[in-house]
Amino acid sequence: MVRRVFALLLSVLAIAPSIDAQTRSGPDVSYDADAIYDPDEPVPYQPDEFSPWAYDLRRGEIIAIGAFPLAMIVTSLTYELGRFAYRSAAAGAVSGEYAPWFFSTSVEETFSNEERIGLVISSAVLSVGVGVADFFLGRREARREARRSEQKR
Repeated sequence: MVRRVFALLLSVLAIAPSIDAQTRSGPDVSYDADAIYDPDEPVPYQPDEFSPWAYDLRRGEIIAIGAFPLAMIVTSLTYELGRFAYRSAAAGAVSGEYAPWFFSTSVEETFSNEERIGLVISSAVLSVGVGVADFFLGRREARREARRSEQKR
């Protein structure tokens, strides 16, 4: 179930920004009627070609994908430290077996497959959360800018 949801989320993030671009039926030659249309030459995008929600979705996608590596590092480090603290407290002494990678003396990987899947899912949730937070912060900034422009009138 989790794999299906994750695969669906990745598909939507990959496909959604290109939906408007695929509906384009041909070149818009209104800006230069004398130009000869070359099907191999890309046509520049017009400023109003994409709807605002498509720009917002694309920005969120870029931020979420860019934040994923950092979210993965933060999530795995937090999990390792938490697991180390919990296991050490449960054992009543420092448990070297669960020490984070920078304290560990062994070079073998200590995560199980379930832990790896959990880390990837929690990193994806964290990175999408960063993208959503950027969206709401951008909306707030746009509202402030609109209020400033109204006050200047």
